[in-house]
Amino acid sequence: MRPLRMTALIGGKRYATDTSTLLASGEYQGGPDWAPQGKYTFLFCTNDGRFFAQHRMAPNGSNVHNERYWVEPLSEIEAIPLYWELPEKAKEFEEAFAAQPK
Repeated sequence: MRPLRMTALIGGKRYATDTSTLLASGEYQGGPDWAPQGKYTFLFCTNDGRFFAQHRMAPNGSNVHNERYWVEPLSEIEAIPLYWELPEKAKEFEEAFAAQPK
């Protein structure tokens, strides 16, 4: 599965999948809002060093017509454990979490 091309404005900050770097992805079964079927997460870093996740979830596991998707801004402290939980790494850890511009 690939991330959807989307842009979200959250808290006055722009999060865009097409201009950010994909760090990791995969089926995600952790966190307080875990859904047992069809949840896929993509972890990104923006060009200015902000992290965010794009979540995609099909309510019935495979019903793509009712698919939900959303963007969640993350701190670096939240992004690091998510990186390790996602099975598909697009970047090595050292590259993904090198000193980020602030």
